Amino acid sequence: MNNRLITVFVMVLGLICSIFVILQIIFNPTGGLAGLLKYVAVPLVLISFLTPKTGLVLLCWVNFYADYYKKLAVYYGTSSMMTVMEVLALSMAMVGAILLGTTAQSLLRGPVPDRTSIIISIVSAVMTAMLFFSDSSGGMSGRVQYAINGGLYLGLSAVMCYLLPDKEAAMRLCRLQFWLGVPWVLWAMRQYIWGFTEMEWFYARKGFSPVLSGQMLGAGEEARPYGFAGSSSAFGVITYLFMFGVWHAIRYEKMRALFWLGSIIYFIGLVVSTQRTILILPFITFGAYLLFRTPAGTKFFYGATAVALLSGILASDFLLARLGDANDSMRIEGSGWASKVVQVGTFADRLKGWTRLKKAKSYSLFGKGNAIVAFDSDDYSHDVINRILIDFGVVGLTISMGFLIWMAKTVHTFTFRIRDPVNRDVIIFVVAVVGVNGIGTLMSGNNTHTVPINLVLATLVGLAAVVYRRGQEAEAEEAALEPAVAPLPKGLPLAGVSREERARIRMRPNRR
Repeated sequence: MNNRLITVFVMVLGLICSIFVILQIIFNPTGGLAGLLKYVAVPLVLISFLTPKTGLVLLCWVNFYADYYKKLAVYYGTSSMMTVMEVLALSMAMVGAILLGTTAQSLLRGPVPDRTSIIISIVSAVMTAMLFFSDSSGGMSGRVQYAINGGLYLGLSAVMCYLLPDKEAAMRLCRLQFWLGVPWVLWAMRQYIWGFTEMEWFYARKGFSPVLSGQMLGAGEEARPYGFAGSSSAFGVITYLFMFGVWHAIRYEKMRALFWLGSIIYFIGLVVSTQRTILILPFITFGAYLLFRTPAGTKFFYGATAVALLSGILASDFLLARLGDANDSMRIEGSGWASKVVQVGTFADRLKGWTRLKKAKSYSLFGKGNAIVAFDSDDYSHDVINRILIDFGVVGLTISMGFLIWMAKTVHTFTFRIRDPVNRDVIIFVVAVVGVNGIGTLMSGNNTHTVPINLVLATLVGLAAVVYRRGQEAEAEEAALEPAVAPLPKGLPLAGVSREERARIRMRPNRR
């Protein structure tokens, strides 16, 4: 009887709570969908704090589809910037909850974090601080978002290294992201063939996401497919997922046919994106992946890259002056795929920044501050090197570049010491993906703060960290289990002693 009363009481209480939630959603000033997200966000953040491993999985779903949800919330609910901010805040809140939950777990229950996790955490904290104090055009909220998306996400790699038990657990997270991105490509194919929906045009015209509005409505710009992403820039995540799919299909028999099928879908997505960078990046990355297998190949890659970048900087004025003529000569009439891909005028942003690196006035000791200038200004730039020079000066650039060179050398050194070829191959692949993207970020433009590119890169770094840590632990355990091998006693006649007897003699403990 008591159990029945308790059941009825719980049902009535649940009904009352449900009615209250529905009323709150209906009368919420930011609209029904945005109001609904507030009630979903509370359990998601709590779960992320209490069970960070589950939070990592949930964060993947939220990151891949929050941008499309915000369009739904604006179109079908209240059209306001507050609606957008409420939706986007969920991902940042979940990241913070995962990091805090992992920290609390390590302090209360242990074990003590390993050296790899600590190093990644320190790098993440430094990056977060640097990005917070660097340029941001959105005030304090913009600084916080920029710092979290660009720096704090790397802390998820430390969480993976600390919590995940083995390589397979980390691979499952990477596979989940791979399959979550497939609907993006299918929707992008729909956009390429039949155009954008009324909801997507409506959201772009509202101007709540300046990057997307500029890409879809900007003068001289033709809207590019972007699937369920927040912009065509964020759609660039498919190049990393494509590379993971091809690498996984080649190296692992598990679901090989499905991963080849998924990789083909992603390749179609690269084509319909009409973005040259994400079409070229896989070829450069797989080239680095092959070269990073040997020390000589690694030196050749970095040497050739340095020569190419230095040549580009020295020739930047010459190339910039002739870019318009080159673009006109390569122009293809019409609005087809080829006419979009061959446009080279977009390289002007990169070349303009490179010309700045040749001017002595661009170099100050501690930087000029947060300068945001137009393209015609001498201080205009589109790359991270110039951004560091502007914000932190020669001192900041020297420290940053010194750390990056030290980190690259350390990572490659540790990679070559790994004895297990399978584990070594995983880390080489991750280093190739992250390394090529890092060089592109330094010299071209920063996309590591774009959701979900930041999550995918952090997950790949976490995969490498898990593989390295667990591999080191396995090697240490094997070394501890190896019995002490004593040399053969001096003067022992070997004639007539069998191989088994010699091994038995060697296994005797040395009593000296």
